[in-house]
Amino acid sequence: MTGFAEAAPTNMPLSGLTIAALADLGYTVSFTTAESYSLSV
Repeated sequence: MTGFAEAAPTNMPLSGLTIAALADLGYTVSFTTAESYSLSV
């Protein structure tokens, strides 16, 4: 995560891990809005 947001129309998806981190900080979140992703190994 960066300390700033990109100018539109840049796509800035949030992963489930990022949403969980925000929940740990006390924010009310919805995990159903997380973007899907896969790790390439």
